[in-house]
Amino acid sequence: MLVKVREMDAGLLADKVWTQTGEVRPETTVIRSVNLTIPDQYNYIVEVLIWNNDTIVKRGEGYIQLSPKIKIQEKNTTETRKIQTSEFKNSELANDAPQAESGEGQPKGTPGFGLPLSAILLCSAAIFRRRFG
Repeated sequence: MLVKVREMDAGLLADKVWTQTGEVRPETTVIRSVNLTIPDQYNYIVEVLIWNNDTIVKRGEGYIQLSPKIKIQEKNTTETRKIQTSEFKNSELANDAPQAESGEGQPKGTPGFGLPLSAILLCSAAIFRRRFG
């Protein structure tokens, strides 16, 4: 399971944590806790991705409002939020793939079909279309 926290307005990555859920049987709930470090005075979107090997099987999100906005009736002004980007992680350098359990520390590949399997599927589709199309 991957838990990511992003600042709501700019989408900056505040923190992310991988954790194991163990086996989750159908129609049951498993509760897991993670510790995240996030800067104060911002609003966040929390995204949870449940992985099975290299495939995302469930996705959910929620909100944390540490700096809720207040609408004032008398004033009709717009205020630009000043975000200290140094308080957030660099998402380009952060690796979103799960870590190998063997302790090697090597990330697993990106979910989805590899290039050889994609080529085979395209060829099969072309042959199928030619025969039956």
